[in-house]
Amino acid sequence: MPNCRFEVNRLYLTISISVYSKVSIMKLTLMFREYCSLCHKMREQLKPYQERFGFELEILDVDEDPVLEEKYNELVPVLLDGETEICHWFLDGEKLKTFLETKCDGV
Repeated sequence: MPNCRFEVNRLYLTISISVYSKVSIMKLTLMFREYCSLCHKMREQLKPYQERFGFELEILDVDEDPVLEEKYNELVPVLLDGETEICHWFLDGEKLKTFLETKCDGV
């Protein structure tokens, strides 16, 4: 962090200049059904990864959108990064961890 010095009555004051950068937060999407026990389980299993990697989790109920229902019907729960599927049915912890570490290294 850069410092600036100004002389005032022979005393030195140090003023810190803060540099702010735009930080983008990673957002993953969980395709979900309220009555699906696997969906609830995956959502719970994602919490430690959220705490460690700080991603936002968007949860979409496929039954509320006919397009999503048609696309993901038999695959839920599905974990996505944008349109890229990370896993479905069961959380693949190793695959998710590798994916998140790779994404974080690129930041």
